[in-house]
Amino acid sequence: IGEADRRTGGGGRAQLVWRVGAGEVVVGGDARADVADYVRHATLARVPTAAEHAYDARYQAGGAFVRVRRVVAGRLGLDLALRGDRVRYDVTDRLAAAGTRARTAATRAVASPKLGARYQLR
Repeated sequence: IGEADRRTGGGGRAQLVWRVGAGEVVVGGDARADVADYVRHATLARVPTAAEHAYDARYQAGGAFVRVRRVVAGRLGLDLALRGDRVRYDVTDRLAAAGTRARTAATRAVASPKLGARYQLR
């Protein structure tokens, strides 16, 4: 049995930075999308014969963020940030029992806060 796994994906990120006094504010976002399919096929003398489409998959993700950095005393700085993400996937299994199609799809969202300190050594 031979197989072929085809995938196409892409994404990007953009952000804006403002210098404010002894710190900066950063606002941005990123996104990614992927499409995949998997095909199995019987072979005869290493030549593909009957193809069997095994699954299709779709993945999408996007996020937005804001971060504030500030020097508070000499070499000591503080970071405060918040990020929100949304992820979606959708998979169709074409090899499920007796020619049926089993589909799994879900969407999730999460918010991630961040509080940090940094000290510049030199």
